[in-house]
Amino acid sequence: MAWKQIKTRIIGNSTNREGSLSRRMLFIWCMLASVIFYLIPQDSSNKLQLAFARVFHVPLSASRNFSLSNRTQQNLNDTVSKKKYDELENSYHNLEQRLIKLADDFQHLTNLNSVVGQNVGYILGTVSIADNKNSNLAISCKGTNGLRIGQFVLERKNCIIGRIIDISPKMAEAKVQLVTNPDSQIAVRIEGLNQDLKMQGNGDGTAKISMVSREQKISIGQNVFVSIRNGFLDSNMIVGTISRFKPDDKNPLLWDITVKPKWELEEIFEIAVIIKQQQ
Repeated sequence: MAWKQIKTRIIGNSTNREGSLSRRMLFIWCMLASVIFYLIPQDSSNKLQLAFARVFHVPLSASRNFSLSNRTQQNLNDTVSKKKYDELENSYHNLEQRLIKLADDFQHLTNLNSVVGQNVGYILGTVSIADNKNSNLAISCKGTNGLRIGQFVLERKNCIIGRIIDISPKMAEAKVQLVTNPDSQIAVRIEGLNQDLKMQGNGDGTAKISMVSREQKISIGQNVFVSIRNGFLDSNMIVGTISRFKPDDKNPLLWDITVKPKWELEEIFEIAVIIKQQQ
């Protein structure tokens, strides 16, 4: 028993001495290496650094390339994901606006039916060119089937703005002559007067009504309606209001009446063409 204890102590002491010796030797070698690197010329140390770089160039480069590749791939994945997200988000918003437009068109047609009547068809369109100087509009439609020269055109507030005077089937477009055009002549009625009258454009954003006897009671703000026209309009529809009247310079027995449309040209973006009567 005593021999085992003595043996254990000897082995333990030997191990401790070896561990202490190893630490001392490591310290001595580090100090020696430091002194050597300090004492050797700079050219030799530079060559040693270059030799180290050459030896370990391949594993160091591989490590850097691997790390860079991982970061690049991660950034690429993030970029692709962001692009896909933006694409889907934009598609969603575009579809949402399309649904809003369809709902708006449906409501517009519903309103037209309630104002004009259930026995009338329509073609919806948008204004592509507004020629204020010549009082004309170029309109784009989803199709020209059903369009005819002479059909009346409404703006979004259900007010007559003019008539179709030209159709371009290839371009799905039509030309609208506004009621303010000097070449426009349409039959109208003044509110309260049971008489068809002629209204002609002045070319300045207004129109005029002639041949109204001064015996007729006229006042500012009276509504003016486009008269019924078989095959085109089955009820009178508003076009404007009287903005000024005075005795006619050429014939004092008649009124010279100025009509201001109930629409502004710069505010017209969407239109509806009254295309036919459903029998």
